[in-house]
Amino acid sequence: MKNKILLYIFILALSVFFISCGLQNQALRKQIENEEKAWTELGISNYRIKVVDSSIWYQIELDIVVKDSVVESVQSTCGHAPMDYEAINCKNKISRLDVNEYTLEGLFKLLQTSEQDFESNYGNITGIAWYECLSVSFDEQYHFPIFISFNHPQVMDEEYTITVSNFEVIE
Repeated sequence: MKNKILLYIFILALSVFFISCGLQNQALRKQIENEEKAWTELGISNYRIKVVDSSIWYQIELDIVVKDSVVESVQSTCGHAPMDYEAINCKNKISRLDVNEYTLEGLFKLLQTSEQDFESNYGNITGIAWYECLSVSFDEQYHFPIFISFNHPQVMDEEYTITVSNFEVIE
């Protein structure tokens, strides 16, 4: 009888854990959707931003001008990354770069697909949920992502950070 009670308590605790993770994943998903909707409603199609995408393997700095929702120009440079002493990884990444992924619309797309990507890449690792690996902050006035960070605590060297700064609406 005591073993049955312990088994029921374990099953109940496990169920509460999975429901909690599901609710927190849902809350993050909803926050991303709400911020993207607020950004879209502003109707800004001409802007300039600076984006830094960094990991231990590379650091790319981009100055992007978007007009009529199309990338008009981009300047890219390599920054310092701990495992990219001569910027070889950065230069390789820049050579095959799709700059549209770094526009504000592209960053929202990254966030929208990040949960599915998490499940594809790390879903077999138990005990960690998507919301625990992804950290995101949004601009309070314009609602676009200003900070995106991914770090799975059980995987080594996969973490990255994307920061957006110097946002300017172009008339």
